[in-house]
Amino acid sequence: MAWYSAFGGAAAALVLVTGVSACGQGTPPGAGITETGTDAETLFAQALARPAPGAVADFDVQQLTGFLSEMGELTYASAGPDAATGAYKLETVSFVPAADAADGITLTADEVLLWNFDLETLEARLEGRAMDQTLRVFDRIEFGGLAFSVEDTSAAIKALPNAAGDLGPGEMTEQSVKLTTGRLVLNGLTLHPWLYSPAEGASEDQKAIGTLSAIMRSFSLGDLLLVDAKIDQVTNSDVIGSTMTSGYERQLYQGYDRGNIGAMIQTGAVFDMTMESPDPELGAKFPGMRMSGKSAYTSWTGLKLAPLLEWGERGEMPPITELEGWSLGRYTLKDLTFDLDGKPFLALSKADFSADQFSWFFPEKIDMSYEGFQLDLASILSVADKLVALSDEPIDGPTPAEMIGVLERAGLARISSDGVFSFGWNRETGHMLANGNAQTPGLFNEDWKVEMDLPSFAELVPTFGEDGRTLDEAALDAVMEKEFALIGAHWSLTDAGGLNTISNLVIEGAKIGAASEPMLAGFADGTPESVRAFAAGALTVGSGELAKELPEARDWMMRMVDFINQGGTIAVTVAPSQPVSAASIEALDNGGMTATDPSEVFKLIGLTVTHTPPPAQP
Repeated sequence: MAWYSAFGGAAAALVLVTGVSACGQGTPPGAGITETGTDAETLFAQALARPAPGAVADFDVQQLTGFLSEMGELTYASAGPDAATGAYKLETVSFVPAADAADGITLTADEVLLWNFDLETLEARLEGRAMDQTLRVFDRIEFGGLAFSVEDTSAAIKALPNAAGDLGPGEMTEQSVKLTTGRLVLNGLTLHPWLYSPAEGASEDQKAIGTLSAIMRSFSLGDLLLVDAKIDQVTNSDVIGSTMTSGYERQLYQGYDRGNIGAMIQTGAVFDMTMESPDPELGAKFPGMRMSGKSAYTSWTGLKLAPLLEWGERGEMPPITELEGWSLGRYTLKDLTFDLDGKPFLALSKADFSADQFSWFFPEKIDMSYEGFQLDLASILSVADKLVALSDEPIDGPTPAEMIGVLERAGLARISSDGVFSFGWNRETGHMLANGNAQTPGLFNEDWKVEMDLPSFAELVPTFGEDGRTLDEAALDAVMEKEFALIGAHWSLTDAGGLNTISNLVIEGAKIGAASEPMLAGFADGTPESVRAFAAGALTVGSGELAKELPEARDWMMRMVDFINQGGTIAVTVAPSQPVSAASIEALDNGGMTATDPSEVFKLIGLTVTHTPPPAQP
């Protein structure tokens, strides 16, 4: 009880002054938003919408000042009911923590609006009263022109060099942080019964997990919305200094309910970081580095962790038969860019991830996709070229600048790709299907698929023992051997210019490495056709030796030779006449009396390698 009260006191100050602990409007939110078509703009509008003006509830601002007096000093220019909004309004607000609690920290706001804030209810919970009750704390708190600043947090950072040894960042001399936001909205806080008590004999780790889980399960909130938020951070040491600015147009946490979150949405995120050294000698070698980036939109919906937290509060691992309903939800990212020293390094038009169906910790369905992925390898090497200057040791091999030239001449300085991945496992039947594809313009297009039978969930349950938590590896091996069956698989690679690009990379690499590697000299004056012919010839020679042990291998390798010479598509397919079980493979060794013939295994699984020439050019 005492611990909860102490934690709650600190949390209360943050709720009242910075607003980082609670939100929600109306009744406690439900399990969260899971519909893929949820309109983000509607959620933003709902969070910003104020209650209809009505009678302003009584509020004793002097009681609030007294409540916070042990934590610090709260001041304001004016306070009283605001008929226009129906809220209780404080203007030109400042909170300075007590000197023994924090130094150099200030919190200010142009205005604070309170709708139905029940301070007595909050005090009751923090004092250890009404712990078994569900309590409504406020309907809405709104901050305008909020600023939070820390002048110097270096004292807490100075221990890092000793902890990190020689890899430490040096003696910390200064660190400051300032957060500003145009509008911070907290919609409704409901406290749920606090009944947590560590189990007898619980370890420190179990107590830590239990306490954190209990905190996460102790409240519900409707919205936490920040508009036009910006963070300025300065960190300096005797080795390196950095200045970073980050922020976003809007950030919303919607529908939190005891571990479940309806939606987390962010728009217009940006960051810009510059690093320089204050040391003259080091600064002469290292002129500094800048990193910056932005994303237009991110959302994470339908995150459900409440079932996990229920077991976490008990300090227990959930048994396989008990855990249901948790989900990682759905994540979307749009229009991400990341620059190094003003040059594009990474970009992504869109990415989607979904993992919202689980049986215990076994995923039933995972889907991923990405569009417009771009990676600039030359930018990475340009940064490496700067870092090389920090070392007095000569480089053994090509310099980063030379490698950049090789990549640019070969056409590999920048690569792009689109792709999808899907995994599905039927908990009732054990059937599993995974497939995916990726298109890399100028290089290759790839497709793959794997289909098999695995144990069903009901067949997996007994392998975790009577307590549902202790894996019996022998039992799991037995059920896997019994239920596993390979249904089919496929992999194909289509040349989209990659064979010539790789050949050009060999040629350009040979040009800068011929002096130190005489064996490369022969490629320096080659052509993509001659490099491909050399690789095809090496495979042809190798296929003859391999065919002595595995006759089928010669045909497979000759198909690869065709692919290297002609381009087109190389495909490897596994298509057995019937699903291949572990027992059917074991039967090939005549009960262990003879070694399994690899050729028989390949016949059993129906392995084929095919080559399809590229379409004829008109």
